[in-house]
Amino acid sequence: MAAIEMPNIRFHQLLGGMAQRNTFACNSLIRAHFEAKNYRTALSLYHQMLLNGTPFDNFTFPCVLTTCRHSNHLFLGKQVHAQLTKLGFASDNFVCTALIGMYGELDSIEIARHVLDEMPQRNSIAWTILLGFHANGDNPQLGLQTFFEMEASASRLIL
Repeated sequence: MAAIEMPNIRFHQLLGGMAQRNTFACNSLIRAHFEAKNYRTALSLYHQMLLNGTPFDNFTFPCVLTTCRHSNHLFLGKQVHAQLTKLGFASDNFVCTALIGMYGELDSIEIARHVLDEMPQRNSIAWTILLGFHANGDNPQLGLQTFFEMEASASRLIL
């Protein structure tokens, strides 16, 4: 049972002994620390990937952005957004959905909307996340307008 309770520590020790860290291993470790609510460590591991030149993929950024969201790090989230844009991940639906969630949660709904508008293929999850932030925010009228926009674009939605 101890292996189940503390997998991130053992994995972290294993990863520390690896001569060449790969993306999958780093992503797994970031995810483990996020799940354990060790947000600072998860973000530190992302920074280490950046410094070590470990390649990122479309699984790296959603976890890092969600960590920024849960730890209220809007400034760092914006830096991650700039980095993923530079690396060509800004059109990935999985990444964009995480961006919308982060910006919406951290009271940057205008930026979240911009991300949705720039998505090559909007999905129902991204729309629903944005609608949730509008419904819980100060402008329910904007939420209703967003709902009608989603409804109008339903034929182009990816479910």
